[in-house]
Amino acid sequence: MSLAATRAYRKVCRTSASGRQIEAIAFAKAARLLEDARQASADPAALDEALSFTHLIWTMVQAETTDPRSPHAPLLKSALISLSLFVDRKIDELKLGHARAPLAALIEINRDMASGLFATPKTN
Repeated sequence: MSLAATRAYRKVCRTSASGRQIEAIAFAKAARLLEDARQASADPAALDEALSFTHLIWTMVQAETTDPRSPHAPLLKSALISLSLFVDRKIDELKLGHARAPLAALIEINRDMASGLFATPKTN
């Protein structure tokens, strides 16, 4: 992802909805695009768009998680990195034309991420 795109993303996060809400919307969009691609199995462009968008948001997760200024706990960082690497492998499998089975896993992961981010965090 380009530096300009990253800056634009961060600016939008600061000026409108919360970053958490925007991240939830992005994961929900990824799940929807992947589901649409699964339904339109004869349309390689739909799959390519879904995989590209999914890769983009998970690259952002990796960048934010590995940033030394990240406020996340080490255990959460580790889990997010592991999950993002799993997502990368599944995207690669799909791009190489192996099985379409990884679509279900990617859809579920993105839906779960969106659901967690849409939930109201508990305060101590």
